[in-house]
Amino acid sequence: MKELNCTWIFFYIGKSAFIHPVESVKEVIEFKPPQPVPGSEQSHLGIISVRGEIISIFNGYSFAEKSSDKQIQANHIMLVETKEAKIGITINAVHGVINLNPDDIELLDSNSPYLIGTYKIDNTLMTAVNFAVYQEGKC
Repeated sequence: MKELNCTWIFFYIGKSAFIHPVESVKEVIEFKPPQPVPGSEQSHLGIISVRGEIISIFNGYSFAEKSSDKQIQANHIMLVETKEAKIGITINAVHGVINLNPDDIELLDSNSPYLIGTYKIDNTLMTAVNFAVYQEGKC
């Protein structure tokens, strides 16, 4: 049987390393402050316009494990295509892209719809997330 390899974007939120399937990442842009939306949840920072398209921006630091990471200013916004709309997640830096088989990710039992599991490469433990829709065993 042929091994299924997928391409993942490797990025940081504070000091925490993450990977996300690259297929739903549309682009990474420089951070620009979003306009707050009254009554929205705390992780929703507001909205921005990207080439005339209104994008909801979410605080990537809400996914970082270390509370000290939440105090670091985001440098970029990762735009992700979901089934409903394009959304933005604040991040610090893109480290690159990696290819890996989704079966190599150690799945976690979590209530979070975005959390997939963990993957370790060299000495770096990465949290695998998918802000679009994750389907087990698919890229």
